[in-house]
Amino acid sequence: MKRLGAILVAVAMIVAAWWVRTSFIDDDSGGGNAGGERLDLLCGSELADVCERLAAEDDSLRVTVVDDGTTTDDLSVDGATAGFDAWLSAGPWPAIVADNRAAAGLRTDPLGGTSRVLGRSPVTLVGPIDRVEALEQHCGGTISWSCVGDVSGQAWSSLGGSPAWGAFRTGLTPVDTGGGLVALDQAVANRSGTTEWSTTELDDVSDWLSQLVGAATFSNDPLDVMLTRPGSFSLTAPLERRSGPAFGRAGTGNRFRLLYPEPMVTADVTLSAAAGEDVDDLLDRLGPERVARALTDGGWRLPGQRSPFTVGGSPELPTESGLTTPGALQALRTTVQEMRP
Repeated sequence: MKRLGAILVAVAMIVAAWWVRTSFIDDDSGGGNAGGERLDLLCGSELADVCERLAAEDDSLRVTVVDDGTTTDDLSVDGATAGFDAWLSAGPWPAIVADNRAAAGLRTDPLGGTSRVLGRSPVTLVGPIDRVEALEQHCGGTISWSCVGDVSGQAWSSLGGSPAWGAFRTGLTPVDTGGGLVALDQAVANRSGTTEWSTTELDDVSDWLSQLVGAATFSNDPLDVMLTRPGSFSLTAPLERRSGPAFGRAGTGNRFRLLYPEPMVTADVTLSAAAGEDVDDLLDRLGPERVARALTDGGWRLPGQRSPFTVGGSPELPTESGLTTPGALQALRTTVQEMRP
């Protein structure tokens, strides 16, 4: 009997030690609630890889990936409700939702609060070295969005390049993605001469913008297309989160150039809560350290930290995103969608 009691005591000690270890010692998730109550996380397509990393560490997360522009449209109509607990987006999308609803006179907001900026990435330009050098010479030494729009659709032979290069084409990501909208905001700001451009300036540059958009090819990952098939585009405009890691691979810098066009603008990552949810509680649920690690692994800069990349100068970021107002950005989206064939 004594022997049986000793065995039971030993088993109890082993179970207690296992519980302490799994509950306290082995948990290096940096917060979060792995295996806890399910959380529905909606992610913009620009952040699909980040959300996949989070879900891989927390099986209670249910991740859905949708273009941020699509989510914005869904939340901007009367009677809209959030079919998620939290929305991780790249760019000014929650502000556009609020502006759209205010402009339409809609009172009930499907969103709660929005977090501080969690990650940032500026727009870059990437092109084959020979084409970049020819374009620099044609543009007077510095490649600007204004010059890119002016030459869009023209034959390279008229721009000082090889006739074999065909016509000048830019590869862009769709305007319903964070990177696509931010890049075109930068383009309009450069052409109009102000980062605070309005619908008036947008109207003024409409012919130029139509030329840029009409000669462009839109795809989900134009940088990958260019790197694998260099003749596909003359230039493309990915976020640094994509171009920085690409230039860290051997050989990329020997064939392509990376530039940081002016004025610098950034796609900033935030977490928004559904109405009735607390965004700080949701961020704690995800684990701030885990989110920061996933963003860093995805190529995003953390606020206040230097760039992990050393190509193209890797300049410091401005304190703000540099984007224009939400209303003007919505007008840009609509204009570009109407211009596309």
